[in-house]
Amino acid sequence: MKKILIATLCFSAFYDLTSQACLPGGVSFDAQSQIDNFPANYPGCSIIQGDLIIYDSQDITNLNGLSQIIGIEGSFTVQFNTNLSNFSGMNNLAYIGNDLRVQYNDVLTNFVGIDNLNSIGNYLKINNNSALENLSGLNNLNSIASYLTISDNPLLSDISDLANTDVSELIQLYVGNCPNLSICNIQSICELLDINAAVAAFENNDMGCDSRPEVVAQCLAALPIDLLDFQVEAENDHTLLFWQTASESANQGFEVQRSLNTKTWVSLTFIPGKGTSNAVNDYQFADYHPFYGLNYYRLKQIDFDGIYDYSKIRSIDFSENHLIQMYPNPVHEVVRFTGIKNGTFKIFDSYGKLIEANNFQRNGIDASNLNPGVYYIIVGSSQQLTKFKFIKI
Repeated sequence: MKKILIATLCFSAFYDLTSQACLPGGVSFDAQSQIDNFPANYPGCSIIQGDLIIYDSQDITNLNGLSQIIGIEGSFTVQFNTNLSNFSGMNNLAYIGNDLRVQYNDVLTNFVGIDNLNSIGNYLKINNNSALENLSGLNNLNSIASYLTISDNPLLSDISDLANTDVSELIQLYVGNCPNLSICNIQSICELLDINAAVAAFENNDMGCDSRPEVVAQCLAALPIDLLDFQVEAENDHTLLFWQTASESANQGFEVQRSLNTKTWVSLTFIPGKGTSNAVNDYQFADYHPFYGLNYYRLKQIDFDGIYDYSKIRSIDFSENHLIQMYPNPVHEVVRFTGIKNGTFKIFDSYGKLIEANNFQRNGIDASNLNPGVYYIIVGSSQQLTKFKFIKI
């Protein structure tokens, strides 16, 4: 949520210098003429401080009259429109401070026209659009802060335009009642499932996207190798990456990549693979020059025929006092850490009562015997102790 807030503030600070805020009470349209007359009625109005609502119209076919809008600080709602097929005219919209709700539009086929939308501050809800086929136009959406719902869109078959959207901080993801949607293992969703699968639900879609286990299986099957493990750890002032494969087929090797924002990646090195192998193989690489702050890492696995795919993303923080990190959260069975191989831990309940104290190693701490609830854990070594709050589910 902090990342979204910072991004929104940065957008607002920039546009305040060049644009005019207006309509703190919001504005709504139900006729094409109202949209066409917007530039004349509100000259220079480019940042709507309230909500923008396009609702219950039979004659709105385009949004060209709204091309001067670059930001909506409230919510943007598009509902019950019978002749709007896309978002043509909204090409300058860069951010939405609260929700984007697109619901019950009869002929809307995609999101073309809203191609420069960068961030949504709270909720993206796309439901009951009977002609929606794909999400083209959302390919530049970098972040959704809290909720994502895609449901009851009978013709929807492609959500790949959200593949690069940061959904890591979602409180809830729901994809349901889209009978033609079989592919949900896009990169952003796979990363969310790896971090916090409990917030995601899939149901009543086509095979492959019909349940959370199906999507997890599709995510795991994406790599042409059987990648057992991929972890990163802090070793003093550098990052140690290690991964393990159970089998490999025509594997030329791995390109190790690093990023500051999960959007722009640079190659650090190439590690040759084992070709074709049914044995367990271990790999390791040390990044001796990580950036200060968060560093993201991934593997680009490349076959001899040039076909490639990416691993899940791992991260580590070299900010002060953030060398040790805990995951996942909420916790189902095992608590794991990056930045420390072994050490001691103490678990306390929400009232401060000591529940367990022991040593741990790289394979983590068994939390399966804990009752559901809120806990605190202090973990570390003689050089560093770090406290985390986690939820047991």
